[in-house]
Amino acid sequence: MKVFCKFLSRVLALACLCLVRDAWSQVIYTDNDLVMGYIKFNDAANLFPGTPLTADVSGYTNCFLSMGGYLYLHSDNSAGLHSLVEIVRNGNTISMKGNTLARALGVYVCQKRDFIDAEVKAGTGGNGTDIGKGLTCITSIGNFVKNRGGGGGPGSMHCSYDPGSGKLSTSQWNLGAISECNYVCVDPTSTKTTRAQGHVFRGTAAPQQVGANLNCAKGTNYSYTRCSGYSCGSASYSPSTGVASSGEFPIGTGCWEHNHSYFCATSPKFECADQFDNDGDGVIDAQDPGCYANPSNPATYDPNRPNEAAATTQCQDGVDNDTDSLIDLADPGCTNKQDNTENTATTQCQDGLDNDSDGAIDHPADFSCSAKTDNDETDPKSQCQDGVDNDGDSVIDLADPGCTNKQDNTENTAT
Repeated sequence: MKVFCKFLSRVLALACLCLVRDAWSQVIYTDNDLVMGYIKFNDAANLFPGTPLTADVSGYTNCFLSMGGYLYLHSDNSAGLHSLVEIVRNGNTISMKGNTLARALGVYVCQKRDFIDAEVKAGTGGNGTDIGKGLTCITSIGNFVKNRGGGGGPGSMHCSYDPGSGKLSTSQWNLGAISECNYVCVDPTSTKTTRAQGHVFRGTAAPQQVGANLNCAKGTNYSYTRCSGYSCGSASYSPSTGVASSGEFPIGTGCWEHNHSYFCATSPKFECADQFDNDGDGVIDAQDPGCYANPSNPATYDPNRPNEAAATTQCQDGVDNDTDSLIDLADPGCTNKQDNTENTATTQCQDGLDNDSDGAIDHPADFSCSAKTDNDETDPKSQCQDGVDNDGDSVIDLADPGCTNKQDNTENTAT
């Protein structure tokens, strides 16, 4: 028996080498909203060298947990061989637990909010399914069968993704069988946002309404097989009803327990409906004038506008709309980025008023205005309105023949 076990370990190690990549580590992708990674369990054969045993997910509130691209089970109820493996989150730590009759590579995808500032793909496929090249992906085992083998025996299931070909691949060994592979992928080159949500089913958790016509990945987060016959695990999601649930289906005679997870993502959302401040102006979606057909009219909000910064207000458009040489928030006419009139609440030298009652208005007509941004129309005064006898001829200002009007700054001409 010892010789057989050593041989079995070598076979499993060789069978799984194709799944091991140097890129496998605790975290394979992370951003402000999402973290994805692998952990391992019972890796006595060193199938996944370098892959950690736990993951720290501090700050993330919602996690999809599953057996990843590899699951090995050995059970024989008549011989008292019952396999157990589970991936769990306790506080901020994700880990796996079980017994020596199970081995697994676990995966986790954790979120901070429903809307993720990255384009995320999720779904189900089989061997050879093309999901696109160059993605960063985790794969999970959702539906599987641990087949009968006389009095029981071992079996393993594999699921992987090749970024070069963009295809999924599945395989099984001995008494294991897998009917589908599930995936959650991020396109690192895309800036589109995605609405996504996950759920971990435990025991008798009731089915959950998550929304119809979503793209969902499913996974197995708990497996306890105590059978000499078949053991099957099946997570379910109905696109037509929008209900996700944890279910098992019997084949032959057996006894087992399996719990599941799901991770569902819609198609990428437009910026004007993603609950994210894409242009950094302090407002989002229906509050952002960039999402209005008419930036001055909130009633023209359109959730299908793709760019929150497009068709934006005068006070954040990078244009000198009132030609006063000041732009956006540097312009005193702008109270905030949402202000759509750059020339209101403006300076004395561009307000259209004769603030000093000298017969001239604003710049450049009024001598006291050095520029439109000058906020004092009264000072400095020209020689012809300063109350001083500037040329010593005993007459001042407009009484002096040298003054043509109050804006004249030379009192001694035409004297």
